[in-house]
Amino acid sequence: MGTIMPPSPEQHRPPQRSLIAVIDNMAGRRQALVNILKPYFRVVDHEDGDKAIAELKNSRPAAALVADRLPPLGGYEVVKRIRDTAGLERLPVILVAPNGGKTVQDGQRWCGADRLLVWPCHPSMALMVVSSMCSLHIERSWEALSPIPRLALKQTLLAFNGLTEAIHQGGDVDIGEIGQASTSLVAALNDNHCHLILDAVKDHDDYTYVHCLRVSAFLSLFGHITGLPQSEQVLLATGGLLHDVGKIKIPYDVLNKAGQLKDVEFDLIKTHVESTVELLQRAPQIRKPIITIASQHHEKLDGSGYPLGLSGTQLDDLARMATIVDIFSALTDRRTYKPAMDPELALNLMLEGMSRELDMRLLAIFRQAMLDAAVFAEPVYG
Repeated sequence: MGTIMPPSPEQHRPPQRSLIAVIDNMAGRRQALVNILKPYFRVVDHEDGDKAIAELKNSRPAAALVADRLPPLGGYEVVKRIRDTAGLERLPVILVAPNGGKTVQDGQRWCGADRLLVWPCHPSMALMVVSSMCSLHIERSWEALSPIPRLALKQTLLAFNGLTEAIHQGGDVDIGEIGQASTSLVAALNDNHCHLILDAVKDHDDYTYVHCLRVSAFLSLFGHITGLPQSEQVLLATGGLLHDVGKIKIPYDVLNKAGQLKDVEFDLIKTHVESTVELLQRAPQIRKPIITIASQHHEKLDGSGYPLGLSGTQLDDLARMATIVDIFSALTDRRTYKPAMDPELALNLMLEGMSRELDMRLLAIFRQAMLDAAVFAEPVYG
C-alpha cells in the first residue's frame, strides 16, 4: 500500500508568479500592457530593445512581449537577436503588432516569434496569450519523460487546446481527440505514472487544463479502485477532461482573480456548468455519463450545490464521485494566489467537515484509492 507523502516546505509557500518582460518604446501601450499583467504576473518593462536583451540574460523571464516597431531596427530584429543570444534561444516571445500588421507566420519565419498579439485587444486575450507562453518551457520539459506519460500529456494538451480554439471561434466541440487523449491518460495511470503526470503539470499556467487533467486522472483512479473495466475508466477520464470546458468562456481576469469574488463575478463563474452542458450536448455521439459529470459536479447531497440544487437520491453515484473529485482537486490545486493544500489535510477536511454534502462511503473509497496509488509520492523520471 502506498502512503500519502508529508507536505514539502514549498507546498506551504504561495507559488511565485511568473516574470514577464514587456519591450515597447510607446509609453502608453507599454503601460497598458503592464497594468493588464501586473495583477497576475511579475512584470519588468523596457523601452529600448538592445538594453532589454542585456537585462533579459540576467532576469530570465518566463516570456517576453516585443513591439513590432521598436526603433531603430524594429521589433523583428530584437526578436532575432534574442534568438541568437546564448541562454535566451528558447525564451517564449510574443510579437505585439497593430491590427493589419504583419502576420504571426511572418514573425515566425523572419524572426522566430512564438505568438502574435494583435493590439489593441481585450485584456483577457492578452492574459490568455501570455499565460499560454508561460507554460512552453514546462511543455518542452515533457520530452524528458518516458513514452507513455509523455504521450498522455501531449495528447491531453493538444486536445484541450483544440477545444479552446473551437470554443473561442464559436464552433462545436468534437470529443474525438479528447477520447483518444483519455485512452492514453488511462494507459499511463494504469502503468503507475499518475504521480509523474501530476508533477509534470503542477506549474503549468493554464489552470483550466491542469484542473481538468487532475480531475480526469482522479476520476479514472476512482473507477479503477471500484472495479470498473478500462473502457469505463476511459469514459470517466473523458468526463473529467470535459467537465469544466465552459470555463474557457469565462474571462481570464475573473477566473484567476485573487481574493473574494463579487456576487456578480461568482454568478458568472457558475454559468460554466450550463455552458459546458450546452457545448457537450451539441457534440456528436456524446455519452450520457459525460453529461452527468459536467452537469452535476457542483451538486451536493444536502441540496446546497448548483446549478439545480439537487439532493439525495437525485444524485447517482457518478455525480457523487465527480463532486468528491472536483472538490479534492480544487483544494489541492496550486494557484497563483494560493499554495496547494496538503492532500491528506484536504481529505481529512472533506471527511470531517463535509459529511452532509458528500457521500461518505464513496469518499472513504476515494481516499483509499489515493493511498493505494501513492499519487503524491516523489515522481521518478525516466
